[in-house]
Amino acid sequence: DRLRSRGLGDVYKRQAYDKGDFAKSLELAQKMMQNTDTTSLIGRDYLYYARVLGKNNMAAEALVQYENAIAKDTANVALYKEMAEVAEKANLTDQAISYYTDYIQKGGEEVKIADYFSLGQTYYIAASAFLPQDNTPLSEADSLKMMPYALAADSLFGYVAERVPDSYMGNFWRARTNSVIDHLSTAGLAKPYYEKAIELIDPEKNPKQLLEAYRYMAYYYYLQEDRDNSLKYCDLIPVSYTHLRAHETGAY
Repeated sequence: DRLRSRGLGDVYKRQAYDKGDFAKSLELAQKMMQNTDTTSLIGRDYLYYARVLGKNNMAAEALVQYENAIAKDTANVALYKEMAEVAEKANLTDQAISYYTDYIQKGGEEVKIADYFSLGQTYYIAASAFLPQDNTPLSEADSLKMMPYALAADSLFGYVAERVPDSYMGNFWRARTNSVIDHLSTAGLAKPYYEKAIELIDPEKNPKQLLEAYRYMAYYYYLQEDRDNSLKYCDLIPVSYTHLRAHETGAY
C-alpha cells in the first residue's frame, strides 16, 4: 500500500508508514496538515492522513479526512467501503451502515454479494445492541429502535440467500437476525432459517454453526413442550457439549 501525494515530504512519510512506524507517520502527517495551505492538498494527501489516523486508533478523526479525500476525488468510490470498515472496527455502527450503503449504491459493477452481506452484518450488530443482558422482554422503546436495523438485516440476508442458494450463510444469519427480533424464542421466528441452514451446513467445515442451529431447535421445541423433537435435536449435539443440553434446553 504505497501512499503517494505531491511534495510535502512524501518520501519520509511513506518510509515511516511502510516500516510500520505509525506514530512517526502521524507526527509527519500532522506537520504536513498544519504547515500546508489546504488549497494545495489533493485527495491522496487527505487519504494518507486518514489512513495514518486510522492506524493510530483515531477512527473519528480518520473519517473526517476520508470525507475530505473523497470530496477531492469523487470517482474513488472504493473509499466508502474502506470508511465503512474503519467505522465498524471502531464500533461507529451507524456511520458504518451509511458508508456501506454509499458504496453499494455508487460502486456499480465493483459491488459484490459479500458487500451486501457485510452491510447485513452491520445492521445485525446495531440491532443486537438493544438486547437486554438478561433473559427479559425487550422494552417497547428499545423494540421500536431495534426493529428498523433488524428488518434491514433480515432483508439483506434474504437477498444473500436468494443470490447464493447453495451457501448456508444467508439463511444462518437470517436466523440469527430473527433470534434478535424474537429474542425469547417464543414465536419461533428463526426456526425456518435455522432449518434451512442445517440442510446446507457442512458439519466438517462449520461445526459451531451447526451446533448453534441444533441448540436453537432443541430450545424452541422445549418451549413448545414438544419433548420428542427437543430431545431429537439434543441428541445431535456432540457429547462434549452435553452440559449445554441440560442448561440451555432444560430437556434433561
